[in-house]
Amino acid sequence: MKLINFLRNKINKIIFSGIVISTLTVIGGFFGYLSQILLGRYLSLEEYATFTAIFALCAFVNSPLNGIMLIYSRKVTYLNSISGDIISLYKTLIIKILILLIILFFFYCLFRPIYF
Repeated sequence: MKLINFLRNKINKIIFSGIVISTLTVIGGFFGYLSQILLGRYLSLEEYATFTAIFALCAFVNSPLNGIMLIYSRKVTYLNSISGDIISLYKTLIIKILILLIILFFFYCLFRPIYF
């Protein structure tokens, strides 16, 4: 009987969490749509095109980052389950991100226009 009540509470928590996440996603989508309408109304054609291009670039860059976050969250969950060393995982992650940022900064400096 205790097991059934425990499972019922867990299922209710999962359903409630799913409803909350879905509701907040719909609300966020609504405000995103509203902001696009307002920006399209108040910006000129060139400004809106620039804004949209920047958002498209952010979405393009963000897609692999979401995959990396998913991989590391699974790894952290696995390390938590076996009482592994999460601190070393975060240290290596920070070092990898720092190296990637240095490489990106190098390419930015290499290909940016130079004005005299």
